[in-house]
Amino acid sequence: MVGKYLDICTSHLTSYTIDNLVMEKIMGVHTYDYPEGIFIVVPDMFDIEEELIPSDLDTLFKYAKANGITLIRLDRDGEEIDDLPIYNWDGNEMSTNEE
Repeated sequence: MVGKYLDICTSHLTSYTIDNLVMEKIMGVHTYDYPEGIFIVVPDMFDIEEELIPSDLDTLFKYAKANGITLIRLDRDGEEIDDLPIYNWDGNEMSTNEE
């Protein structure tokens, strides 16, 4: 199988979601983390319960599905893209570019 790969900045998810992915607390989502980021396999949406997916991750998955992407790499030095929300990890506060 040949698939498309998306390489973007970790700021496209909240730190809370990243932490939950690293701790494997989001059922049905397969990941591999490394010091600078995380790889996420885009799941078949029929394999997971959508209400258990954080809204920021759901947005990312919908973008991936719409663009035929099967693997996402989120890296702290990755590119920020305009098509997705950007979350600022400033202490406990979170803001997005969608205001």
